[in-house]
Amino acid sequence: MHHNKKALSVVLVSMALSSCMRQRAPHAEPARDAPLLQPIHSESGPSAKQEMKELLFVIKFYDGDENRKAVKKLVELADQSSSPILLDELGGKNPESQFFSALALLKLGDARAVPRIIEIAGQEHPHKFDLIKLLGDFGDARAVPLLESQLLSDDPAFRAAGAESLGKTGSASSVPRLIPLTRDREAPVRSAAIKSLGIIGDPSASLSIIIALEDKTDYVRRSAIVALGNIGEPAIRPLFDAIVFGNPDYRLECLESLIAMGSKAVASLAEALNFADNAILKPYLIRALGNIGDPAATGAILKALDDDDALVRGDAANALRMMKSAIALPRLEELALNDPNEFVRAASDAAVQSIRGQ
Repeated sequence: MHHNKKALSVVLVSMALSSCMRQRAPHAEPARDAPLLQPIHSESGPSAKQEMKELLFVIKFYDGDENRKAVKKLVELADQSSSPILLDELGGKNPESQFFSALALLKLGDARAVPRIIEIAGQEHPHKFDLIKLLGDFGDARAVPLLESQLLSDDPAFRAAGAESLGKTGSASSVPRLIPLTRDREAPVRSAAIKSLGIIGDPSASLSIIIALEDKTDYVRRSAIVALGNIGEPAIRPLFDAIVFGNPDYRLECLESLIAMGSKAVASLAEALNFADNAILKPYLIRALGNIGDPAATGAILKALDDDDALVRGDAANALRMMKSAIALPRLEELALNDPNEFVRAASDAAVQSIRGQ
């Protein structure tokens, strides 16, 4: 948990600095002779509340390095004791303090921030885009109506952000609104919608995602492959068809999705061996079936022991060794003695020894 919080802090700091550099809201400049903020840690050390106030003051009134340092420190130092002042700033009027307080509250997992973030993200705000994404990171169902409204935006960046955040909330009720975005004119929107449908895992989205396997954009097709793997069993047959009849460039990605399903996909993986027609795909299938270890694949792997390719025969022997397949012993013993290839003989002999427990 400690490492997860540390990783989240790094992500939040990066997001904060990126947003800060990307867009700054107009604000009043301090007097030219006003001193820069004094070092935050005095000899006696300020209270946590005073420290947060000083950081928020810099965020409001200073640009450049002073501002970015304050943003970073605000997010890094936020803890439960600072929640009240952060919530107070979130309820204020300054857009910079609102946004960076929201980031710090996300780090704390303080869901009390969500209603106020929904309120300000529903209005014109210089950080509206980042607030929409931040609501997804909270994963709070209260944000679903606002996030769904972004799917109708004229701006594709907001449509994509809304779709992505809905996936993070796991909102099954949003599936009918996300499905049309798999055909959006903008590739980033299509990709975000497909990814979120996969995360939500509703089988009713399978057909739309299957169609996306033929999308003209490379990363959209890859998103579809991952999404089908996330949906699970209802996607097995479409993935099989994509392996056998689809674009050869994406066969391995489709295989990865099937392999992730384990024993549920064994029958399809074994059947795919009959269609595998290259030196990469067939060994990959055999190794995958060996790692899954389901006895239902034994027949298909035994057949592979007779393949013309020595690498395939050797991988089949290794797979049967991993599966401890006693039924394969007679054929493995024969290969260990008589196969013309040294690799196959060695793999078969190792399989025989392992299966016999020697």
